[in-house]
Amino acid sequence: MKISLALLALVAATDSGYDAVQEPVTQEPVTQEPVTQEGQEYSQYTASGVQEAALVCLGNCPTSAQCQNKLTGECFAPVGYHDEETKYYEEKEIEAVCPDDSFDTAHVRLTNHTALWVGFGLLFAPALYVWWLIFYDSAYAAMEKEFKTKHNFASPFAVIEAKFDHFFEFLRPVKFGRMISFTILFIASLAYLTMALGYGFTLKCDGREFYFARYIDWFLTTPLILHEIMARSNADTHERYFVIFMDIIMIVAGLIASLVSGNNKWVFFAFSCLAFLPILYFLVGLRHRLLSNHPFFHARFTQIVTVTIITWIQYPIVWILTHGTNTISASGETIWYTVLDVIAKSFLAYLLVTRNFIQKAIHTAVTASSLL
Repeated sequence: MKISLALLALVAATDSGYDAVQEPVTQEPVTQEPVTQEGQEYSQYTASGVQEAALVCLGNCPTSAQCQNKLTGECFAPVGYHDEETKYYEEKEIEAVCPDDSFDTAHVRLTNHTALWVGFGLLFAPALYVWWLIFYDSAYAAMEKEFKTKHNFASPFAVIEAKFDHFFEFLRPVKFGRMISFTILFIASLAYLTMALGYGFTLKCDGREFYFARYIDWFLTTPLILHEIMARSNADTHERYFVIFMDIIMIVAGLIASLVSGNNKWVFFAFSCLAFLPILYFLVGLRHRLLSNHPFFHARFTQIVTVTIITWIQYPIVWILTHGTNTISASGETIWYTVLDVIAKSFLAYLLVTRNFIQKAIHTAVTASSLL
């Protein structure tokens, strides 16, 4: 009897083990739940602890597959659709678009560099002209002749002495101002040449191309522009340093805001705008602090300040519509920035270094012993 019970227990144990092998315990499948944090797309693996939050960066899709899934990063070609409200297919080309759950990389990618090449030409050609004016402008000889005529030097020694003691005192500011204008244009030309050849940019995680070459240009040229403007006013030395330092902070904060893809970018953008406010304040006030009271120079200086204010105030507007909200495409951003850069640099250089302006400065310097 005991033996029979032992055999029955052994058979029961064998059957239960067989059932455990044939019917394994089912597990919940690993699911991937997309979550959003600060404007970035993340993939969180809930069952597996290997990858908690993998960042899916957008961009790098080929032209033939410009649509990209926001969650998986998969690139695919646009799909055609037809308006369902129309009960029949009209004889027209069906528009190919990216679905709502995807991202159109063509909107934030610059495929045509024509605007950059045009900007390079409109900056490089004036730079060469200013370079020629620095060394070969005939106005220099006219300045020397008028200075000699006014003082009526009798001896050659007096003429030589006057050249070194007085003449170059008027000539140096003219050449120095033109050299600064040439430097501004030449730096901007180099930046646009870099961008036109397809360099000087990086791809942000939101898929948008960011041309950091512009910020290198602005970091070097905008302080020189402010120096050129404030040198023609009676601004104190500490005011000039303050405005230039605020300008540098403004550019650096704007650079950080452009590199940040999340909502924190607005913090750095606001910081940049705060640094821009004292610059605007001083520019508006400088119109009434001109060194010369000559009507020509007062009108020209007002033009210079007005052009600078109107152009500079549009840069943050472009940023809001591009890197801030992605409202304007990369092509629209490039065209707008190019127009602003050409006006803020080439046209400003025209106002500062043209012969008409220099000849007026020569006449004022010789007759009134002051040079704007």
